Amino acid sequence: MTGRPKVKRAVYEKLIEYQKLLEEKTTEELAHHLKLLTNMEKHMDRIRGVRVSYEKQLYEKQTKGEKSPVVIAYINYLEKLDNDLIEGKKEIDRIKRKIDEIKNKLIQIRQKKKKFEKLDEKQKANYLKELEQEELKKLNEFSVHSFNSRNGKS
Repeated sequence: MTGRPKVKRAVYEKLIEYQKLLEEKTTEELAHHLKLLTNMEKHMDRIRGVRVSYEKQLYEKQTKGEKSPVVIAYINYLEKLDNDLIEGKKEIDRIKRKIDEIKNKLIQIRQKKKKFEKLDEKQKANYLKELEQEELKKLNEFSVHSFNSRNGKS
């Protein structure tokens, strides 16, 4: 029966290693998406800055009596920037949802890993207890045999 706990223990060790690998990969995926989010937020800030600048320029051109085609070009560009901001907001929301999804996945992986570690520890304790019981049994058999051989009983 000593071989059986070793087999189970090896299974737990492999499961723990697999969970560690999943945890590592998921952590990398989370870091990647956090970086994407940061980059997208910076991009959105740049667009907002450009938009403010173009609004000021448009106002100045309108107050100076600039011709209609130039004003229309500014208005069209501002509309494009507004659309970029809307699309960027959608992308940020998508990335945030993905980050939440990855965080939940990471929590589940860590919980599984912890469960397997507890099972592995329990299995180790049971294995050591079995070894100790086998040693005691052998020691008792040896003691009985020694006692019997000293007293002339075989």
